[in-house]
Amino acid sequence: MAAAPSIEVTRLLLHAQDPDPNVRGRAEQQIQYFQEQNYAGFLCSLAYELSNAEKPPESRRLAGIVLKNNLDAKDDARK
Repeated sequence: MAAAPSIEVTRLLLHAQDPDPNVRGRAEQQIQYFQEQNYAGFLCSLAYELSNAEKPPESRRLAGIVLKNNLDAKDDARK
């Protein structure tokens, strides 16, 4: 199950860890938008990123964290 071709999840996850606050902020906004517009696709993309050993370890690590945080939300409304 691959990510949507127009969404470059690996790039977004790597940019979300960039030390430049402008790059990081834009990536975080794009990730938030993707999550809001296509939640199921968002979760599948994160799972694919995490499971693909060919992806960079940094993007896989963040994909795992974001996926975990979405599946185990502390906020009752999100659960």
